[in-house]
Amino acid sequence: MYFDGTYTYTEASYSTCIWSLTRMRGAETVLRESADTLSGATRTCAVIALALRGDEDVKPRLLAILGDPETTGQTRALAVRGLGSVGDEGDIALLTRIEASDPFSREVTVHRRTPDTPESGVRLSYPVRAAAIAAIKEIRERAEASVTSE
Repeated sequence: MYFDGTYTYTEASYSTCIWSLTRMRGAETVLRESADTLSGATRTCAVIALALRGDEDVKPRLLAILGDPETTGQTRALAVRGLGSVGDEGDIALLTRIEASDPFSREVTVHRRTPDTPESGVRLSYPVRAAAIAAIKEIRERAEASVTSE
């Protein structure tokens, strides 16, 4: 997992937890139970992990997380990526709005290392917008693959 300086310690902990849960074999049952019985950040992590694992049944809960103003920046970005994993072409309109207008940003210091790297300095990073771009791409690729396999 790469931390680009846009995470708080709490967000980094949640992110590490979520990505670990996406890779854990046989965790579906426990994650579903957690999503049903727990609350707060623990439930949010379980729902996002299930979505990133491709569990389409959590999509309504994921949309609720995205609609919750308490969902913080990087956690929101992971929820958007989860929508890319379980969403369909009907979700592209929402993701396009998120891409265009999500206000969450963090200042990132860029250090020039190669000629291809942007100039050094401070720039704004929009992680939720970037996640929306990736989610749209994932949904479109899945839709195209579905059409070509038919």
